[in-house]
Amino acid sequence: FHVTGVQTCALPIWLTIEHMFDTMTPMTLSLAPSTTTVREVEALLDAIDAKFAAVEQLDARGLSGPALAALVVRMQRFADRYTTHLARFLGEADRAAVWASSGSRSIAGWLADQTNTAYGRAVEMVKLSDAMQASPLLAERLQSGDISTATAVALHPVVVAPPAGADPAAVDVLVERCTGTAPREAKEAVEHWRALHHDDTPEALEARRYAARSVRFAHPVDGTVTTTAVLPTLHADQLRKLLGTLGGTPTVDDPRTSEQCYADGLLALIDVGVRTDTVAGRRSATILVTID
Repeated sequence: FHVTGVQTCALPIWLTIEHMFDTMTPMTLSLAPSTTTVREVEALLDAIDAKFAAVEQLDARGLSGPALAALVVRMQRFADRYTTHLARFLGEADRAAVWASSGSRSIAGWLADQTNTAYGRAVEMVKLSDAMQASPLLAERLQSGDISTATAVALHPVVVAPPAGADPAAVDVLVERCTGTAPREAKEAVEHWRALHHDDTPEALEARRYAARSVRFAHPVDGTVTTTAVLPTLHADQLRKLLGTLGGTPTVDDPRTSEQCYADGLLALIDVGVRTDTVAGRRSATILVTID
């Protein structure tokens, strides 16, 4: 690729992109956001869609390992930048309440319905949009490709809702520290940052964590349901120990994995629970588990 710039006056600035692909013609793009129209953006998206035909014609099976690795990494970075722009427009669509007359209850539900994407993925897109709106620095790092969209979503809790009294400059420092990191490292950094900057009393902190509790059931797939639980750390540790006790641990003669042992413990706990009477959604009986 060869890029040349032409400036006819103070604004706008134009870029001409030349390349060596026979199936593609040089493109001229304006870098003046204030002069870009919806029709121009739609035309650009149409051009991108058309150019993907050239990508589809490339036989990936004939490429070398290094070539595949380079293309995969570059495509993922392109996808991240494309997703960043999508999140920006999604935020504006939410503020314009485009979902209000559709029967959806939120912009995430509307996006899932309109595009047949998973609702959880749509929620992540909304989180990304909110994070970009709350932190100009994060938006800048996303647009430059220095922070991935997954890492930005991991930063969402403190960027969008920092603890009361937290210095905005401290949030920017956290964003800087997470530049170039993986989502898991960003989540750990967020937890450490929140521990240092919260001003909650121990009681308020415990109440906030308890309020975050949830259990979600996905749609059944092949006779199984993926179940996700969010519990306070103490209760999660107690549940892990209880399930380990009820389900046992893998041995040389036991082919089960640790996860299957936990699942067996949960099934045993459910079996005991359904055999007891319930009153207003709560068990009226006391369950006593005796282990020899």
